[in-house]
Amino acid sequence: MKNVEMPHNVGEQNSQTAHENSTCTSDTGPKIQSQNGPAFLTVLTFACEALIACARQLDIMDEECGDGTYGTILARSANAIKLAIKEGRISATKPSITFIQISHIIEKDMGGLEGGMYSLFFDTAAKSFLKFRNDEQMTANMWLTALTSANKMMSEFSGTSRGDRTMLDALIPAENKLRDALNSGSSPVSAFGEAVKAAETFAMQTVHMSGSFSIFKYPDPGAHAVGIWMRAAYEGDGQDECEGCQSIGNVKYLSNEHETRTSFLSAQQSLMQDIGNLLKHACVRSLSCEVHPGKEGVCYFGDEYRGHVLSHTFTLKDAQARGFRRWCSFIVFMRDKQFLLNMWPFLIDNLREVIRELQDFSEKRYNAEEAECPQRAMRLTTANNGMGCHSTSIKQSRTLGDITNEKHVFVRIHMWLVWILSAGARHFIEIFPMNLLDDELNYNFEHQIETEEGFTLVNAKLPVNFNFNWDDSELLSEFSEIAEKSTAVILRNLKRVLGKDQFRQLLYSCLTGVQVLVRGPKIQRLESLYGLSSLVPRACRRVKTQTLEYMDPDTCNFIGVDTSVAVPLPCASVCRLDIILNEHKVGNAKSHIVKWAGTLPTKLPTLLIKIEKSLDNEKLGNSVLKAHFTTLQEEWANIAKVVHAMRGRGHRGDLSGLMLSLGAGPQDKKLLDAWSMGLPSNPA
Repeated sequence: MKNVEMPHNVGEQNSQTAHENSTCTSDTGPKIQSQNGPAFLTVLTFACEALIACARQLDIMDEECGDGTYGTILARSANAIKLAIKEGRISATKPSITFIQISHIIEKDMGGLEGGMYSLFFDTAAKSFLKFRNDEQMTANMWLTALTSANKMMSEFSGTSRGDRTMLDALIPAENKLRDALNSGSSPVSAFGEAVKAAETFAMQTVHMSGSFSIFKYPDPGAHAVGIWMRAAYEGDGQDECEGCQSIGNVKYLSNEHETRTSFLSAQQSLMQDIGNLLKHACVRSLSCEVHPGKEGVCYFGDEYRGHVLSHTFTLKDAQARGFRRWCSFIVFMRDKQFLLNMWPFLIDNLREVIRELQDFSEKRYNAEEAECPQRAMRLTTANNGMGCHSTSIKQSRTLGDITNEKHVFVRIHMWLVWILSAGARHFIEIFPMNLLDDELNYNFEHQIETEEGFTLVNAKLPVNFNFNWDDSELLSEFSEIAEKSTAVILRNLKRVLGKDQFRQLLYSCLTGVQVLVRGPKIQRLESLYGLSSLVPRACRRVKTQTLEYMDPDTCNFIGVDTSVAVPLPCASVCRLDIILNEHKVGNAKSHIVKWAGTLPTKLPTLLIKIEKSLDNEKLGNSVLKAHFTTLQEEWANIAKVVHAMRGRGHRGDLSGLMLSLGAGPQDKKLLDAWSMGLPSNPA
């Protein structure tokens, strides 16, 4: 701690000296062009807003190895800097002065180790600009020099470097990438964009750095914060905004639903600052990188840090646009990924109606303008006269009202979106996907509607009472004799006596719908069937614990028989577990033997890997392990339900993108297909 504080005090004195000199001499380094000054302050403001919006996220990350206040501390300084910019206390033309002023604000409002490091960072960057003459033109290499000096100074005074889970894990890669991009001839903006990507990438990689006890769950908050404010600074330049970016202006539309005491507000900007910044990034992505090249379509993107987004991209005919089409998008933002994806069909169907209406309006306007003055012919004429480039470059993008020629277009959109949100709140509620896990649950919903999509719509305004019955002995009456046994104990014992390879074959067969046949003494047979069948949803189990003759896989997927019953030879569709009594064993033969003619895939299902790791973790008690298996089962049952519903709606093609967004891969397809057998055969 002292090693950091002592040099920072020296840096404080130097920064004060530099600040005083700046007021009495003209030696203050290069100057930003006056027309770019407001843009520079806008970039700083966006960076501050991003840190404020992500404060809670950074606090959660800091709880893992700190006191959980890192985001709050950064947000406090960011608010102070924003206020100083608003009050005109931050220079817009001299980076050396600007960064010294920011350094002083951080030192005053932030304090602590974090404040010392950030104050030192900006103080050193300011001094770097003082090394250049006043009359020199500002260049990207000057910014690179400032970043390099600041990184070096922080590394020397803190005694840390890359790989120590600090903000330097993002700053040093950003510095290296910026240098490489500039040396390769990239434009300053493109080079900065590459540096931002490097900072974000290496910040996320801090989650894999080993700590003193274990692998971390979250990235380092300091490194992640660097990625946040660098990304916001990169995307924060508002110079490219057109008239379309201010379509509504300060006008707001408000609708009240008195029955539920809910208000719906449409505005140009979100009233909640944290949501506003996340929406801004989502809007940019929905029309840039998260699109179907050259065509309209729906896609999902997002993560747990920046929220989850459903984006529907579409075009409107515009006689004055390049290519005579204007790209637009509707986005739906949620914090809950599973809830958003479960509402996909409802949202998309209704958004398509809104889009169809807008496209009809724009086409009528386009046809009228073409009839009056064909734009294609006019553009060819002006191009031949050598005037095309100049005349088109000065045109501003038209607003949505101009494109559609509909005076109240935003009122229409507002009412459509109000209906979608209101209907969604009335009919959708987040519940456990227990219709797949347990076909005997009784929700006691007074009013419910079965939709053609396979969803059960319930009225969220009414009280919802769940009568869950978690008594295993009642749910699994066929196992009443051994119901007091823990399934976790049974599975761990099976893994121990079978060994890793044979247990994996049995586990794979169990999860992917291959019939599991257990032959042996009654108690051991019941225990094995009880433990293995508990890994799949209740609705997917067809269990016969005692039969006098073999039954094929279409009849049951878990079957138990006595040793006297004839069974088929080992094959790919039947996995047999033979349990041999000690008195019947020959020599050192195993008491449990798996016989299966199938082969395991190169890449095993994700759920299988998670179950194996859980069983191997001795720190997990049996009760914890049972709860963990229940959670995993709910997670994958929900994934199976979503994929099954999309297939039932006619999306029978490649659903790999949807599966990937849900956390599943090609290796999980067979498992999802098997679990879908517990759902209605035609969800559409």
